[in-house]
Amino acid sequence: MDRKKWMFIFAALGGLGGLACILQWAEIKPKDFGGWHVSLAVPHWLWLVIGLGLLMLSLLVSVSGLYSSVRGDRANTILRTENERLRADYEILNGQFVKMTADFNRAVSTIGQLTAPKSSRLIIHSANYATWSGEGRRYDVTRFLRSIVTGDSLVFGPIENGRFWIEGENLVPNDPKDGAPKRLEVTYSYDGEGQKTIQRAEGGRLTLPEDSGMEWFESELNKAKAELQAAKDNLKLSTQPTQQYPLGGLRLKTLLLCSELQGFLGEQGEEPQRPELHKNPGEDNDDFLVRYRAAAVDDAVMKWRAGFLGAFRMKFKASVPDLRDEILHRARINDQRLNGCIDTAVHDPNGNVQAVKGIIDRLWEISKDMRL
Repeated sequence: MDRKKWMFIFAALGGLGGLACILQWAEIKPKDFGGWHVSLAVPHWLWLVIGLGLLMLSLLVSVSGLYSSVRGDRANTILRTENERLRADYEILNGQFVKMTADFNRAVSTIGQLTAPKSSRLIIHSANYATWSGEGRRYDVTRFLRSIVTGDSLVFGPIENGRFWIEGENLVPNDPKDGAPKRLEVTYSYDGEGQKTIQRAEGGRLTLPEDSGMEWFESELNKAKAELQAAKDNLKLSTQPTQQYPLGGLRLKTLLLCSELQGFLGEQGEEPQRPELHKNPGEDNDDFLVRYRAAAVDDAVMKWRAGFLGAFRMKFKASVPDLRDEILHRARINDQRLNGCIDTAVHDPNGNVQAVKGIIDRLWEISKDMRL
């Protein structure tokens, strides 16, 4: 039996037992219902307690059964609803999957049609490389010749050992026979015509079909002429002066000097950092002064600055002031900041690096306004 049937039986038995107990408590004897007599030695009040307890048990079992039934029906309803929703989602997803599969198959078919090589009218049936006499080894080079067919023609040469490579494989790894003259033999057909077998000597050129050699040569010649003409046109464009932003001689000289100064800074490298000196604990002033003077004599920073100043004077002491004077004379530009940077760069070792950078900045700014 299932759970509902057992709950029904317990509820019925509880209800009947409770009813019997209440009748006993009310002194309604069984004989009053047909002469049947039952004598039970149970206190009078206990019948009421037992009867009420059995009635409560029957009521609880009934309520529990009803709740379980309602809850089960609700759960079944929820499950059915969820099942229907999942089924609907499955139908939607399945439809989308079928559509995507169809689209994918169409795309693959389209790509295959677009990328499929166009069938050539030239068909290579067989090809081999061997000696004219037939002695030595004979190498099958059919795959190589088929791979170099371009459109409806083939051009290959010079015919030599070691030139028959395809996908990293050398189809003629060794000489068929040392010292013996060799040839390439090809059997082909063109545009549905009958098969032809031709032979070409080692060092020669193979052209298929045989009457397309001149056409190929003319095509290559036309390509070369077009490339030569394009190169000439580019050369003319690159040599024509730009009218909107003319680059005059003085302006070009200024920019070139800026480039030289930048290269000079790169050659000298970064200025070394001076280590900090502090008075040690317990060190008196005289000892610290002696140590400070010794460090100053062997100061790497001062030596680097002196070397930088000497290198600048040797290379730019004349060219930088001369360009400044030429700008003043021809462009009528007298830049005081440029004059100060030049004076500092030539005479002050402590400010030489920043002065050179200032010269570059000022010359760059001045060149923007020059048209000479």
